[in-house]
Amino acid sequence: MSCASTLGWCAQDYQRLLASQPTRRLNTAKLAESSALRTKLVDTISFMESLAVKDSNEKDSFFKRLPTVLPTLPLPVVQRKVCKSIVVMISWERCAADDTSLLPTKDGVAC
Repeated sequence: MSCASTLGWCAQDYQRLLASQPTRRLNTAKLAESSALRTKLVDTISFMESLAVKDSNEKDSFFKRLPTVLPTLPLPVVQRKVCKSIVVMISWERCAADDTSLLPTKDGVAC
């Protein structure tokens, strides 16, 4: 099994990343839009990193979907990235933490 298929990358995109001529290489903007980087993990981390500039509707929608996405993410990512971002968001927004469904746990391990 090749590295490209392991990562789920399209073989054409993978070849373009390795092109010997810089002008033929996949540029960073197109790479960011490629299917190789469109995963739940990347989308979740990307959203969490831009949380400060999201409006309340975007945040509400994201946090409503988050409990279904969390089980699909690696536990270290949930613990170190997602939980940290939630704590920061709560402190920024001074949200009431009454809704414990926003506090992710996985396999009984609280954040």
